[in-house]
Amino acid sequence: SAPPAPPAPNAPSSAPPSAPPMPSSAPPSGHPPAPSAAPAASEPIPPSNIASGTDEDPHNFGPAAASISGNTQKRAKAAVVAAATALEADEPVEALICGEYLADDGVAVLTDRRVIVANSRTFAPEIHSMALTSISEVKGWADSGRATLRFSGTDGVVVLGDIKEVESAQAFAAAVRGKI
Repeated sequence: SAPPAPPAPNAPSSAPPSAPPMPSSAPPSGHPPAPSAAPAASEPIPPSNIASGTDEDPHNFGPAAASISGNTQKRAKAAVVAAATALEADEPVEALICGEYLADDGVAVLTDRRVIVANSRTFAPEIHSMALTSISEVKGWADSGRATLRFSGTDGVVVLGDIKEVESAQAFAAAVRGKI
């Protein structure tokens, strides 16, 4: 038996045609091309507070918290949110101190018109507001690197304890005393 004859030059072949060579996109240095980045989104997604039409810090918490350590700020984050819910739209925060209020992480917030003390109790934070005109006394104690502040007045007595930033507690008490 004879071997099969080679196909004619223009005859169809059962083998797939070979693809033409692709032009090289490698740079002249011989290094492979850098991977291409994913296409950019058509519009950046704004933070939720911008999307809702509110300012990033409408009550000025940032500058008020500048003297508080980052770890303490994290500890009191939920209490800050609770205190913020009690603020009026035009009520700026002038000072902030973090500690413990009614057995949970808490904050005391000084505004132009009152002191708000709030804690981070899950589902039902305690929030107490004292008008500056109702506060008759601010007392403070410091021992072993911890401070306690006590606010007394016609609206009752409120105590914020376990304050780790003693100097900030002293400054907060002085700021409140300066307004009453």
